[in-house]
Amino acid sequence: MRTRSVLLTIFCWGIAGAGCGPLAGPLCTADPGGDPCLSTFGYAGQGAENPMVLIFDARFEDADGNLGRGFLETYIDGNATSLGGLPLDEIFHQNAVRYDATEGDLTFWLELTVGSDQLPESGTTFTVGVRARDEDENPSNTAEVELQLDY
Repeated sequence: MRTRSVLLTIFCWGIAGAGCGPLAGPLCTADPGGDPCLSTFGYAGQGAENPMVLIFDARFEDADGNLGRGFLETYIDGNATSLGGLPLDEIFHQNAVRYDATEGDLTFWLELTVGSDQLPESGTTFTVGVRARDEDENPSNTAEVELQLDY
């Protein structure tokens, strides 16, 4: 069986309101009525040991402080990923952010899974989007960043 190694590099293209590297924003402001807000969102890089791991930074605001008990929805090109809702309590814990915080900065990662026979062409662009839902399932805005694959 023959295998091939692919060096994957991902470049970031800014989308209005989202960023590459330093966070861009603001995308929104918190709703005093309870809807959370992802006020900034950006691509921070690839995992050191696995280039299929993508690292993102986001800043959140949540007036009623219940986002830490909610979940994060992820999208590729506007379509929900197979991950389902990612528990935000774990992401808050990993970032040493209190579950009842009304604002804070989060770093989290997503791993792309693509079969070697399904690799898109080099130069392909795709959009990664995230939306948070708080404990009461109030949705935030959807924050997006456009990325490009290069081999």
